[in-house]
Formats: sequence, structure tokens, C-alpha cells
Amino acid sequence: MADTIVREWLADYKDLSLAEVPSFASTIKQNTELIQAIFTVLEEKKYHVELLESVCHQLFSFYRSGDDELQMFALQYLPVLLGTYLCAVARGERKNFWCMEVLLLGIYNLEVVNKERQSFARSFRLPCISKPSIYHEPISSSHSLLTEHALSKHEHREPHFVTTGSCSEVEKINASN
Repeated sequence: MADTIVREWLADYKDLSLAEVPSFASTIKQNTELIQAIFTVLEEKKYHVELLESVCHQLFSFYRSGDDELQMFALQYLPVLLGTYLCAVARGERKNFWCMEVLLLGIYNLEVVNKERQSFARSFRLPCISKPSIYHEPISSSHSLLTEHALSKHEHREPHFVTTGSCSEVEKINASN
């Protein structure tokens, strides 16, 4: 069943014009049957070996497209791709999963360079527990003065920014990278 759904998805994308891509992207992101079928192909790779390369190629095309919805669609498979690839390496089957390695390297390399293929540094603010975020609400009840005092100190502090260094592109996954 998963084979049929994934084959149709692959064929449908090949037949699209550039103008049809945004509507295709919004359609597939809501297609839970397709999403589950792709997960099945990636997780049960020994039953779907003939589809693995095409799926990886398609996911990389989605990521490289620049369309936010297609990129997010491809990124949702990153955990299963990493897990499957690392398990294959641990079992000594790395050469059978070269397409996953190429996909992971491609996504990494697109993330560490800008459009001019220059590496760059990124900055982001570390979340503070005293301020609300999408992950939590600030502590509302004052259980202890120490906690309340510590939170008030953090509120008046300047936000802590972290800068990640400029990473270089890699051509092969090895123990050092």
C-alpha cells in the first residue's frame, strides 16, 4: 500500500509546472496517508529498497526548492533519516544507504552557506524562563521568595545571545564532523 502511494506522489511532482508547486505543497502537507507512507518507506527500507533513492531525491528537491512548505515537508523526515542512517552505519551497511547520506549532506550544506556559497554565523536569543514563550508560561504562583527574586533578576538582565560560528561544507560524513 505504501509503495503505491509513494509512487503516485513521485509521479505527480514530476508532472507539475512551476505555477502548480505552491498548491501541491499545501496539498501534500495535509495528506496524512502520504506522510505515513513515506515514513514507512524510510523506516522499512529493506522492503522498499527500490523507492529509497527516489524518495531521497524528491525530499532533497523539495528542500532545495526554496518553498517554505516544501522545505518543512522534507524536514519532518530528518529524525527518521538520521536514525536510519546511523543504524545502518552501526551495522556496517553504510554503502546500502548512500542516498540517505547524500540527502543529509545536501541539507546540511544548504544550511551552512548563503546563496553566494559563503559560510556565515547565526545569532539567536536564548529563551528565559521568566518571560513567556511558545514553550512555557512564566511561573505565576510565588512559591518562594528566592525563585521570585531570581526571576526578577533575570527579567532586568539583557537577553543572552548566542552566535554559532561559520561552519564549512562537508563532502563526506565521518567521525570528526
